[in-house]
Amino acid sequence: MQNDPNKISIKVNGKDRPVTEIKQEQEIAAAIDRESIDTPFEWVLPKDIQSSNAYFFHQSRSEKQLEDYEPISYDRKPGLPIHRKKQHMSFKGQLPTPKVPFQFPRRMLFPIGGAVIIGCMIGLIVLMIFTGEEFQSQSQTQPAMVEQDDSGIATGSSETPAGTAAMDVNVSTYIVQGGVFSTSENGKEFVEKIKASGFAAAMDPEDNRVLIGVGGSMDIVKSLASDYQAIVEDAYAKEWTISRDVISVTGENKLQWLKGGKELFEKLLIAEASEINNLQPELLKWKDESLDSISVLSTGQQQKSVAFINALNTISENTNNKWDLQQAKLDAVIHYKSLIKSFD
Repeated sequence: MQNDPNKISIKVNGKDRPVTEIKQEQEIAAAIDRESIDTPFEWVLPKDIQSSNAYFFHQSRSEKQLEDYEPISYDRKPGLPIHRKKQHMSFKGQLPTPKVPFQFPRRMLFPIGGAVIIGCMIGLIVLMIFTGEEFQSQSQTQPAMVEQDDSGIATGSSETPAGTAAMDVNVSTYIVQGGVFSTSENGKEFVEKIKASGFAAAMDPEDNRVLIGVGGSMDIVKSLASDYQAIVEDAYAKEWTISRDVISVTGENKLQWLKGGKELFEKLLIAEASEINNLQPELLKWKDESLDSISVLSTGQQQKSVAFINALNTISENTNNKWDLQQAKLDAVIHYKSLIKSFD
């Protein structure tokens, strides 16, 4: 169709057909023209029109684009649609922090160094305490290794002075305890009460302990404890030890007699009345030897030695009565403990 202000033309099959103005009556007549209705209308498609202004896209495509194009094949493996690309999930967590080499905090150097210095100073002080002159002097006063000779007295080693021996004076026995009192007056009053009842009793002045029986076994002292139940409710049997450190025996103090006295004392504590009579000659011989040796001791040690010697001989003189014999044994226990404690 060409644009002309005065003329309108239509091309049909490439040929122009002029259009003239037709009156209204002619237009109506043409509309009902049978021949025009029966005559088929030939359509002219755009592809049959060869125009210089027409642009054909398929002719302009490059050979590269034609080679890259692949038609859809239904034999391929299923995949995502062409227009959808695989999306990678973004990492929602924190990104890893770069590794930094460990550096010791400088502010910790001063307190750690101070603690090390203080610890070293304390260690040196403790070392000086246990290795100083004071510790060495105390260790030298301890008894050296001893060896017993044929007489039963331990002789000193090469570190002890020549002619010095160490003697063990510990004695273990079984007693009946009547009580321990806060004052010696109360203890002595309790002892006199028991003696007035016809029983035996003695008080240890070291701790105001009242002893009311002694024997060589637990069964013997338990039997004695049952005899006291009427007057002493708290009486009970127990094992008891008279102990102290070893005593040094020299030619000056002449304490060899004490070894024989300890042996006789242990025998008399466990002996019955009939057995004590058999020990009478041995007691008299030991008494004479001991009285000749105690003259070198101090006045207080001489008094305690005489009291112990007489207590052993008293045991042999009181075998006829059970409670008199118990009283003599208890007195010997108290005097022996007082004697060995005096050798300090």
